[in-house]
Amino acid sequence: MELRNIIEKYLGKKEHGPGMLEDETLSQFNPADLEKILIVDDDDDMLNLIKKQLECMPDYQTLGCRNELETLEEINNHEIEVGIIDVNLEALSGYRLGDYIRYLKNRDIPFIFISSDRQKVTEMNVLKIDNCVFLQKPFSRKELVHAIRETIQGKKNLKEVA
Repeated sequence: MELRNIIEKYLGKKEHGPGMLEDETLSQFNPADLEKILIVDDDDDMLNLIKKQLECMPDYQTLGCRNELETLEEINNHEIEVGIIDVNLEALSGYRLGDYIRYLKNRDIPFIFISSDRQKVTEMNVLKIDNCVFLQKPFSRKELVHAIRETIQGKKNLKEVA
């Protein structure tokens, strides 16, 4: 979604000429206020596809990472609401990276683990790991958005219980 559409959604559209927003409206919008979705996949095509699929969620900003080092930099600079991590990364498994992120952030961040290996996804779904969802590649935009909403809702339910 374009920055202009996000701004209009949050602040309303103030017309100043044909389709132009006033400078005041632009100065009030802060992208840092959007909740962050971390995406980690070493396949550039898949990373870009997931980012594109999430354009329909204007309340969130996506942070795309191709490897573990980029991921550590992003989590050091941002608080993330949910993470989408490929299970098969080069240096670490996606599961170990998720555990490491939770350890560094000292909180139970919900994760969506993705894999093209049907058996891995089936095994992980059977285990029912807390605060995790597993998706098999390829997945649709609808499946991905549903998984994100499910993990965020689960996180909110956990906060209400605590």
